Amino acid sequence: MDITQLFFQLIQVAISKRNHLDVTPSFEEWKVLCEISNQQSLMAVCFSGVEALPKEQMPDKNMIMLWFGYTHNIELKNSEMDEECGRLCKDFTQLGYDSCILKGQTNRFYYPENLRSRRNPGDIDIWVYPKGNKADPVKQTILLLEKKKVIKSLAYLHAELIPVDSIPVEVHFRPTFLNDPLRNYRLQKWFDNHRGECTNIQTIDKDITIPMLRPVYNIIFQLIHIYRHLLDEGIGLRQVLDYYFLLISTVAELSPAEMEEINKWLSHFGLRKIASALMYVLHKVFGLEEHYMIIDPSKKDGEFLLSEIMTAGNFGHFDPRLKKLGGRVHTTSYQVRHALRRYNRNMRFFTSYPSEVFWEPIVRVCHFWWRKFKLWKY
Repeated sequence: MDITQLFFQLIQVAISKRNHLDVTPSFEEWKVLCEISNQQSLMAVCFSGVEALPKEQMPDKNMIMLWFGYTHNIELKNSEMDEECGRLCKDFTQLGYDSCILKGQTNRFYYPENLRSRRNPGDIDIWVYPKGNKADPVKQTILLLEKKKVIKSLAYLHAELIPVDSIPVEVHFRPTFLNDPLRNYRLQKWFDNHRGECTNIQTIDKDITIPMLRPVYNIIFQLIHIYRHLLDEGIGLRQVLDYYFLLISTVAELSPAEMEEINKWLSHFGLRKIASALMYVLHKVFGLEEHYMIIDPSKKDGEFLLSEIMTAGNFGHFDPRLKKLGGRVHTTSYQVRHALRRYNRNMRFFTSYPSEVFWEPIVRVCHFWWRKFKLWKY
């Protein structure tokens, strides 16, 4: 059996879609399965699949112990991240700012109990804005961070903070963005107009409560998040699995009016094609049923998307088509090479997503001057 199909079956065992593999992997195949799990940032989730297999299909004890070690570290990391999310939200509240944890740790809320602590954590993304309908919320948030002297780097979308306890944090001024200017205008207006009503408070771990996006907004936001990472650097199955659990946990509870609203925004933001491709991937890899889909799947677009996901791995770190650029040193040479790498990568997507690819280099230049001349102050 093809090793990729075997990997998909292991994931399906982990999420209780099946109870065994069609064939028993060899020692060498288990090594490859472990490697793919790492590339897709699904080590701990896949270990749940290993634990659920019939005894005769399990890998040897050394492989199990290695896998268990990775899983234990991920479980500990999740606890640390949850605590940091709670602390950040409380700190900003005391400073007179509202906040919302985006994706990341909030996705654990949608995972089943047995997998909740095994989602591989990344950084913390928190959307921050001043309480009330105050003017220039982006400007006020950046000035606050500058006053606190916590900014490590600044971009149009967010500020990367100086790490505390080695936990990376990005403070978002905007939840996300699109390259197409008209669609991005609609997106920013949508979030601005619903800023006070698009979040709610949820308990993610014991007594830790955090604000997170309501389902309609989360479904659109995380779709754009996947879209952006696909075009920018690469997307892994971890983010796609997040979306799977988001859909099966929320879609059945949405009203017809809310589903109609989602469909409206898919068109308004130019997301129908990426959404239909993603529905195919969700069905192919995780067995997503049709009644959980937000749009009809597209096999053609979905196969292309799945191929990119499996080739590039999480954040494109394992893409053999891209040459290594060396360390992340902020020099002109690095920036030029990084821009060329991004351009070459994006051209693969031009026929599928022409608007986003066309506007990307133009938007990148605009964002550079926005940062260079501190245009957020005006």
